Amino acid sequence: MNANRLVHRLVRDRATLHPDAIAVEDGAVRLTYGQLNSRADRIAARLRAEGVGPDHLVAVCLDRSAELVVAMLAVLKAGGAYVPLDADYPARRLAFILADTRARWVLTSRELAECLPNGPGLGVLYIDEDAPSADWSAGAVDIDVAPGNLAYVIYTSGSTGEPKGVAVQHSAVTWLVDSIEYMRVDEHECLALASSPAFDAVTFEVWAALAHGARIAVMPREVLLTPHRLGPELRRLRVSILYVTAALLYELSTEAPDFARGLQALVFGGQVADTAGVMRVLEASKPQRLIQVYGPTETTVWSSWYLVRPGDGSLTRIPLGTPITETSEHLLDEDLRVTPIDVPGEIYIGGNGVTRGYLHRPALTASRFVPDPFGSGRLYRTGDRACLRADGSVEFLGRTDRQVKVRGFRIELGEIEAALTAHPGIAAAVVEPDPRPEQQRLVAYIVPVGPPPSSVTLRAFLGRTLPRYMHPGAFVHLPRLPLAPNGKLDRGALPAPDVTRGPVVPQVSIPDLERSPHRQGRS
Repeated sequence: MNANRLVHRLVRDRATLHPDAIAVEDGAVRLTYGQLNSRADRIAARLRAEGVGPDHLVAVCLDRSAELVVAMLAVLKAGGAYVPLDADYPARRLAFILADTRARWVLTSRELAECLPNGPGLGVLYIDEDAPSADWSAGAVDIDVAPGNLAYVIYTSGSTGEPKGVAVQHSAVTWLVDSIEYMRVDEHECLALASSPAFDAVTFEVWAALAHGARIAVMPREVLLTPHRLGPELRRLRVSILYVTAALLYELSTEAPDFARGLQALVFGGQVADTAGVMRVLEASKPQRLIQVYGPTETTVWSSWYLVRPGDGSLTRIPLGTPITETSEHLLDEDLRVTPIDVPGEIYIGGNGVTRGYLHRPALTASRFVPDPFGSGRLYRTGDRACLRADGSVEFLGRTDRQVKVRGFRIELGEIEAALTAHPGIAAAVVEPDPRPEQQRLVAYIVPVGPPPSSVTLRAFLGRTLPRYMHPGAFVHLPRLPLAPNGKLDRGALPAPDVTRGPVVPQVSIPDLERSPHRQGRS
């Protein structure tokens, strides 16, 4: 791969050719490509002066904003790789990520610095102090970075009770932005920046836009809190491309199904979509293209796509679709043999989007990233089950392990169970997704040691280690966990949650994921 195709150099080239074109719009803030590039150069020079270079990790803790885009670009220009942090995460989780990455620097604002844990050897750099000074150059920064060097590390839920970092190299990001055959992205388009900073969809929202000279429109938090305001705001900002999770799409389909009217492309994914809700949006909004995307973080955001059509309302589930250019998807059995039609298999993904693996976890990387039996390179074992139908479509069937996606977030149920059983008042805990698809929540089945902990106590306890999107939506108290004759847990015997019995945690809506209790006043 040509090193000049790395995304930060594509932005540099755009700034040279079209310096006055708008790159980012964030409320009253409008940055041209020239201004974006210059600001990023100044911060990159400062990072370089601190010793940042290829494969060095720099944590970035900023809200969804123009500053976030500047910071991401600056880290890449300095030769480093960014680690996005969500300031709404519990302090313990932030501390774990900072320690696990061994990052020596964090780029943040003075407002959000108070959310960060103190750590030895961690340098805090403030993005709101990026004016040129005598300490560092304000000229262009162009560090020699190879396609195989890291671009970013993003953390996903882990089965052992600890999140794990996925290490993504530059070549994979370049592949993502160069392989957009499923929609039109050019200088005439505007992509919404609507995802959480630590959600990997931001990779597409930011770099697909800037690499192709498009405009980024930062979606205000308060708009995402109100479905009926989203459509008018999209049209006011002249947004043409929007990504939402399947869960948010369902919520919008019931409250404001015409929100996507006028979009060139509405993209959704993150979990199994409700077909009826998808069709409501298609009928009411009539976007030029309604696209479902599929793919894990380990293969760089997504790896396949499907164009939803008016006749798809009869489908039980929207198919996974076609692999993106230079991507291969295989349905294999336990012996890595291709499964026949209508026989379930595990999805293995290969191609240019396959990432390095898990940061500082060579054994886990070796077990999930395996040699490709059909060619060179590696395949990623997704843990997702699917089957090939006679009509050529691929139907998603669920997980082979205890990992689920809820409201677009990938969650290891074992991580929540580990957090719950750490409470002194809980003897055992099992977490399962609510079987009713409209609920979009997790249910925790708890065996208490004595008097059951209250919902307030449980929420406060989980809030010390887990982000809100990982909190169960309901708690069910049991005298003991049901067992099958072989002594194993009988999950089928777990009772359906009854909100009238036992403590119940209010369901967290999609917009609530944007806020934590200590940041309710921030907009």
